[in-house]
Amino acid sequence: MAAQQSNRRSIGLVDIGAALAVVLAAVGVIWSPKLSGAVAKATGALKPITVTVDVRGIPAADPAALIAAAKQKGSLNIVIRNQPHGSVTVKDVTPCPAAFPRSPRLVG
Repeated sequence: MAAQQSNRRSIGLVDIGAALAVVLAAVGVIWSPKLSGAVAKATGALKPITVTVDVRGIPAADPAALIAAAKQKGSLNIVIRNQPHGSVTVKDVTPCPAAFPRSPRLVG
């Protein structure tokens, strides 16, 4: 009689690692920040907040026109590291005086 071959397969470390990678990928997709934001919007869990932002060092040829345009439009686009991140509604724009008056650079 011929020896019977076993069809049983053993589970190795590579199989366990692959299964763990699949589980971690599924958890990452389920708990992603964009998905939780969408869930919060759908359930109404988002609440409006007021944020005060102090912007310094932005060169503008006509700062008064820039402030007037922000007030007229009523919203501003948020850009972080040259990547768009949405927009916000503007309640008020208050120009702040310069902390230090500009003086000519001393070359010596």
